[in-house]
Amino acid sequence: MKNIFLILITLFLFSNTVKSQDNWTFDMYETVSHEDFRQNKLFQQEYDLDNPDIPLLNAAIFFATNEQRVKKRRSVMKYHKTCEITAYNHSMKMVERNFFSHTNKKNRKRRTPNERAILAGIKSPSAWGENIAYNFAEDDDTYLDIADKLLDQWMHSKGHKKNILDKTNVYFGCGAYPKDGDYIYATQFFIRYDNIIEAKATDKLPPLKK
Repeated sequence: MKNIFLILITLFLFSNTVKSQDNWTFDMYETVSHEDFRQNKLFQQEYDLDNPDIPLLNAAIFFATNEQRVKKRRSVMKYHKTCEITAYNHSMKMVERNFFSHTNKKNRKRRTPNERAILAGIKSPSAWGENIAYNFAEDDDTYLDIADKLLDQWMHSKGHKKNILDKTNVYFGCGAYPKDGDYIYATQFFIRYDNIIEAKATDKLPPLKK
């Protein structure tokens, strides 16, 4: 009877552990890497057109980008939440205001990547890079599939590839936003040379999926 009780306790603890890993959380950037993210079942989930897990997609793009850097013998970029905030909010504004550009002419406070980084909580960003793209999700696409589509797109564009492989990149974040269900706008934001000095942010990230 005692052994059965111990087995039940173990199964309960195991099921709770599994349950806690059902969705992406920001601290997983510390435990997942470009070396093992493709084996992670979270990224192998089918992309939900009606209710996509945007932080999960952002992470898939992040690791796929570092994967490309390592293939080209570049150092791994560090994740920083402010970079993700910068990228995500630009993608969101492009969708909401119906434009596709590095320059936001719809809002003078968000006109340049530098200004958007300040709104995300990066104090006086001195050197940065930005990539943008849009693609679409097909039936049965996983989060990995979409990340790979975007990376393939960027890596086959000379300027975007140069940004991704820049040797001076230190910090990095990705931000995606859905449009009309199957379309996805995505932004990559890079900080070069320096450490990030954080300031008060007015922009935010979407809530984590529960």
